[in-house]
Amino acid sequence: MKKSTLFILFFILYSSFYSQDKEGFYGAKQFASFESLVFSPLLYNYTNKSNKYSKNDKNLKHSNDLLNFGFRFTYGYLTKRNIAICMETGIDFSNIYLSNYINNANFKCDKLIISRLNIQSFSFMPKIEFSTSKSLLPLGFSHQVGLGVSFTKLIDKNYSLNTYDITGFDSSNEPIYTLNTTSTDQLKNNFYDFKNTSLFKTYTFLYALNMRTPLTKKMLFNYGFRYTLNYFLSESNGPNSLYSLQKNDIQNSVNNQKFHNVITLTIGLTYAF
Repeated sequence: MKKSTLFILFFILYSSFYSQDKEGFYGAKQFASFESLVFSPLLYNYTNKSNKYSKNDKNLKHSNDLLNFGFRFTYGYLTKRNIAICMETGIDFSNIYLSNYINNANFKCDKLIISRLNIQSFSFMPKIEFSTSKSLLPLGFSHQVGLGVSFTKLIDKNYSLNTYDITGFDSSNEPIYTLNTTSTDQLKNNFYDFKNTSLFKTYTFLYALNMRTPLTKKMLFNYGFRYTLNYFLSESNGPNSLYSLQKNDIQNSVNNQKFHNVITLTIGLTYAF
């Protein structure tokens, strides 16, 4: 009888300690975060500072890309009070530059001036969040490590475009023609294969520093920095003579932009439950 009582008491105490070890801030075992991401492509701008890139706004005036943004949603489950397994999904909106000199007969020109192109990326990333042994996640300072994948596409919208003949036949260097890609002429229809071009895949390694401060017993304000390393697999695609911009033209620009996107600021809210 005594042995049974001691066993039951030991089991209750063990279960109590174990359950407490899995409980975080105010007994929470799970949390969900929504964050906005802001990053300035300073390194991307610097590495593409030569005149060979079309760094122009929608009015075709020379202008660097200054700010890009995105959103992230994360679900986390505490395996210990200071360790959580998380799943993150997100979407990013950013811009890419193209070379001024696209080698394609459809343009019938020597030089291309085009506005910045808009890209959209969807990301999926499992990650681990951890902190010191005395921490109560999701509260306080923590580290995050993750490995994920993103899929990027060129947004089908209105882009401005000028072409120039610089061979000497047009010494004034005036535009041969200007068009918006939402127009109905042949160049719009053959500008880029938006419908059938596959998404560009990028693998991302993440290390993040995060801080959460309580607003209520359930709601926390979080902010921090994300450091990413992006790796992409090259795809060899032959030219498609129907389209002025080729998949490889866009893929090279996407890879260049993502490779130089290293540091991102995050700010958002976390709900613990």
